[in-house]
Amino acid sequence: MTRTIEPDAAAPLVLGAYAGFASRAVALIIDLAIDALLLTIISVTIRLLQEAVRYSEITVALLSWLQITMSLSLLAGYFIFGWMLAGQTVGMALMGVRVVRTNGQFVTLWVAVRRLVGMLLSSILFLGYLWVLIDDRRQGLHDKLAGTYVIYAWSGPRKANGTTFRRRLRRRRSSDQAER
Repeated sequence: MTRTIEPDAAAPLVLGAYAGFASRAVALIIDLAIDALLLTIISVTIRLLQEAVRYSEITVALLSWLQITMSLSLLAGYFIFGWMLAGQTVGMALMGVRVVRTNGQFVTLWVAVRRLVGMLLSSILFLGYLWVLIDDRRQGLHDKLAGTYVIYAWSGPRKANGTTFRRRLRRRRSSDQAER
């Protein structure tokens, strides 16, 4: 089952333009806040169950493992199934961005898993996320590992010929070489 994204030709389109750092960062913060709320609900529920059966150490230990398993499953499932089913998580939908593969198709399970593992790697000193600031296609380390782009999913005016970081860098280098 292959689904592709076909932009509306009549719209003046920002649809398909690479999403910027700020939009992506706010979307991630929203997603992490939602995850924190869900994890708190799981934690409180498990804690209440542990208090109800606190005389049995085996049951308390099993409930602790259940909490860890449910928490990790929830975190992974939230991102993976959001990307697979809708192309975006709740935070991404609120910010008007979505994840697509480099060929324009929707994200598959394997691609979503690679992207999630890449996000964990990117969070080391946030260097993988900061890469979005200097990449022409606004790809972070996790996007490069998974072969994905984050694009705007809404219509609006688009800059005619916006300069990118690399174009400005090339212009600066060429002007420096011309001066020598």
